[in-house]
Amino acid sequence: GDASQSWDLRKWFLLGGFILLRAMLAWFEPSDDVYRYVWEGRIQGAGFNPYTIAPDDVRLILLRDANWEHINHPDYPAIYPPLAQMVFRVLAWIQPTPQAFKMVFAVVDVATLFVLMLWSKAAGVSPGRLVIYAACPLVLMSVVAEGHLDSLMLLALAGAGLADAQKRPYACAACIAAAILAKMIPVILLPWLFFKHRRAACLCVCLVAIGYLPYVDAGPALFESLLKFTQTTQMLGLVHSVLSRVMDGDAPRWVGAGVAFGVIVWHARGQVSYPAHAALAFSVIVLCMPIVHYWYIVWPMIFLVLVPRMSWLVLSATMVFYFEATRNHVVHGVWDMPRWVTQATYAPFLVAVVVEWFCRCGIRRKSADLTVP
Repeated sequence: GDASQSWDLRKWFLLGGFILLRAMLAWFEPSDDVYRYVWEGRIQGAGFNPYTIAPDDVRLILLRDANWEHINHPDYPAIYPPLAQMVFRVLAWIQPTPQAFKMVFAVVDVATLFVLMLWSKAAGVSPGRLVIYAACPLVLMSVVAEGHLDSLMLLALAGAGLADAQKRPYACAACIAAAILAKMIPVILLPWLFFKHRRAACLCVCLVAIGYLPYVDAGPALFESLLKFTQTTQMLGLVHSVLSRVMDGDAPRWVGAGVAFGVIVWHARGQVSYPAHAALAFSVIVLCMPIVHYWYIVWPMIFLVLVPRMSWLVLSATMVFYFEATRNHVVHGVWDMPRWVTQATYAPFLVAVVVEWFCRCGIRRKSADLTVP
């Protein structure tokens, strides 16, 4: 009883501090991605399917306002999945401003903290570990200060973790489906769900399919921008950077995707917990992607509360070099990532990976020695 009461007191103290920290960052300038969120919500209210029409289309000229000039990739139709689009439409109906959108996603992040606390308690993890996610500068910058919609995905992933800890496979599957419908990347969790509970995996796939129904009139255009973006853009990808030195054309992308898929499926076949597999799956996919923005590093962070990885914490720190591209854009007017940034970002991370590996080997060896009669 005393231990449980102490956990609850620390939980609420930490939550209050983390909320206050987020409140201090809430008035920062939103990311240019948020202007696209507002735009896609507004055009849905005007009766357009965002997957079939790009922001620079002349048919939308009457909907342009002062915020339209801030939209990135105006020649691309929508790339974000249906749950995100539905949220955009509702928010645009209520208050179609970037600041309002950003505030909502910051509140969603607070909800993620609350669910993460419940998950940690169910898993028997000390509340002090919440600092790994809640005070991570990249989380605070990308989700709170800039307002990226990744908070929707992270909330759903935390919900899946809580449901899994409570041994509720169908609720876990529903949360994973919501995460996929918020941002496509959590589809990498389907192999784990399939090996863990096949019926729950089928439920997840069905829910995702149902989520796309309101936009199905777009046909193949549903995924056009997603495919186009992944095929034409590259920046700060570790595996892709290495492979590009020995391969030409699209080969680095295909090989990187094959490596990521193979590792994720192989790992999912074992009797591995949700946080352990999700941490590895999101880490592998980020390392193998051709383009890595700094907010991608946030994806595995909620799982590190349950399964800490020093190497990923090191990477979250060295990702500060990413902002060299921002400096180049301001000074030279060109969005460019110098080659030395990739080296400076990943070298300490790789050293930390090797150190972690040796430490684990030492722990296993010591454990094996202790069990020998």
